[in-house]
Amino acid sequence: MEDTGDIDRPPVTKELTIPQEGLILEPNKLYLGVTQEVMGSEYYVTSLGGRNRIGRLGMFVQICADLGQLGKSHRWTLEISVVKKLKVYPFMEIGKVIFWVPLGEINNSGTEFYATKDTPYPSTLFEQINK
Repeated sequence: MEDTGDIDRPPVTKELTIPQEGLILEPNKLYLGVTQEVMGSEYYVTSLGGRNRIGRLGMFVQICADLGQLGKSHRWTLEISVVKKLKVYPFMEIGKVIFWVPLGEINNSGTEFYATKDTPYPSTLFEQINK
């Protein structure tokens, strides 16, 4: 049975490990991955995007949450989708980080929920909807 996203319930997830011989990603699926690197800064805002060479193979690396939170360093959850079947390998370089200089007064006292996670983390929107 195909999963249909519904903000009124937890998403259906399945844990995958990419074997050394690679894993073929399928179109019309969302894969949550995690960066190997810990990224972030107390002085710069980080932005994460896909590398041009991987995009030309049909992979989207960061669908919507490409801007990090100032003052937080963590492993990022990646929102990966492909437009055609694509074989990936462990520790493949698929993204790049850009550091932006913030303007004005810096206040990094608040912490956004996902900026505290070091593992792939599915949406928790259903928890906010059902309060």
